[in-house]
Order: sequence, then structure tokens, then C-alpha cells
Amino acid sequence: MPLSAEITLIKNYIELEKLRYDKRLTVNFDTVIDHEIVIAPLILLSLIENAFKHGAADDTGAPMIDIDIMVNEKAFIFKTSNTVNGQKNDSESPSANGIGLNNLRKQLDLIYEKDYTLDVSRRINTFEVTLTIHLKHQTAV
Repeated sequence: MPLSAEITLIKNYIELEKLRYDKRLTVNFDTVIDHEIVIAPLILLSLIENAFKHGAADDTGAPMIDIDIMVNEKAFIFKTSNTVNGQKNDSESPSANGIGLNNLRKQLDLIYEKDYTLDVSRRINTFEVTLTIHLKHQTAV
């Protein structure tokens, strides 16, 4: 699907979540896109759902979610980070290797084979996922 359609879907999802969490939730969403590309549908949405599920829903304070999308002629980079409430610095935790991320890796393997990386990191107060898809075979839409 065109990236612009996926971005519209993400924006709509964020607006729904903002209604749910009211003013205590901060969401930063930034894009830098040189040209339109086609990506597999709903892959980004599953990462954003995880950020809300494991970030905003578990944080009783003032949760924050950052979403960045960048496209240049070589790569598509999607980065999401969310606050986590009192979590350990343990990249081998169930959240880092949970069912959702494992299923996503399987999807990415089937669709993009070796032309992607999915990096997951967990710190004391943040959980971050960066998906990079190498665009060497893609042309602008």
C-alpha cells in the first residue's frame, strides 16, 4: 500500500487513542519523506499498537510516544519509542521478544527477506523499535 495511506491510518489511530487517554498522553509524530513508496500494509500499525499497549496503557503517569518516519532514496526508516513504567534494562525480556514482535519478524522475512532490519532496545524508562527497509529495488510511486 502507498506509504501515504499507511500514514493516514496511523494518524487516525493516534486520534482515537488520544480520546482514550485525554491530556495525560503526549504523542509526537514526525515525517520526512522524499518520495512516495509502497510498503506492506499494517506492519507499522502493529508497532504503534504495541507502543500504546505497552507504553500508554501501563503508564499511570504521563506517558509519551514518539513516532518518526523517514524516506530517502536508499531507505525507509520507522522509529517508535514509548515510555515504560519502572522496567528493567533487559533486552531479553518478554516485551522485546514477545509474540507480536516475533510474528512481525516472520512477516518481514517473508516480504522483505534480507532487505530490512528490526532493532528493539529497552532502557530503564523507554522501549524503542526501529524498522529499516532498504529500498534498493523500489521506485517512486
